[in-house]
Amino acid sequence: MIPEASSDNRPSGQLPKKDIPTNKGFHLKIAGAPSAVSHEAEQPSRLALLPEHLPFVKPRLKVAKGDSVLTGSPLIEDKRNTDIQFFSPGSGEVVDINFGPRRVIQEIVIRLDDSEKAIEFEQFNSADITKMTRRQVVDSLLAGGLWPLLRELPFRDYARPDVSPPALYIVLDSLEPFKPAPLAYLQGNQEDFIFGLAALEKLVDGPVYVCGHRKDSNLLSSCGGIINLTYSCLLYTSPSP
Repeated sequence: MIPEASSDNRPSGQLPKKDIPTNKGFHLKIAGAPSAVSHEAEQPSRLALLPEHLPFVKPRLKVAKGDSVLTGSPLIEDKRNTDIQFFSPGSGEVVDINFGPRRVIQEIVIRLDDSEKAIEFEQFNSADITKMTRRQVVDSLLAGGLWPLLRELPFRDYARPDVSPPALYIVLDSLEPFKPAPLAYLQGNQEDFIFGLAALEKLVDGPVYVCGHRKDSNLLSSCGGIINLTYSCLLYTSPSP
């Protein structure tokens, strides 16, 4: 069980818990659910970035076949905003760049080496986050390649860095098919999660909601101290998620 966050460690702007019920949705006839048990996978010999699987992004290559890259080296940038970059998942050599119809970049293949060298990004502690401005947090997330993980509603394109949203929703679980159980990635990492919440609070002028499904009793009992918005709908009340 993940220990409940103490009041001293919670983000400063935590809100009272709310519940949002809805009658819309449907039943999915899928048996079972993903296991919460994780296993260490064997080290692959090759990795690939798949730009065509990145929604809305118009990629421009920043590497060529034969280039050596480190973990964290930029491979592509978005033509719409060149501050948005996507980094190499491993260190090695770019051995292939495959294109599809109309020269769409389908994959950038990297043959891994044994060095496992990586780009060193700037690191911060809780005291640093407290003193940082919104612009500094945005620049740090952009430099570290994390910004595209923030999605803007309603179309779920990555958020515009220069726009401060009215609210921020962090969905821990939705019980969607094949989505891993939250405890699989939160176990032992709650302090890091709370640290991230403190950084995200800098991005928004309004509330930050940490969301969990009302019927996920394991999540609510383990992380109830940081969840401030629960929800339910027909999609998730079927016998199988």
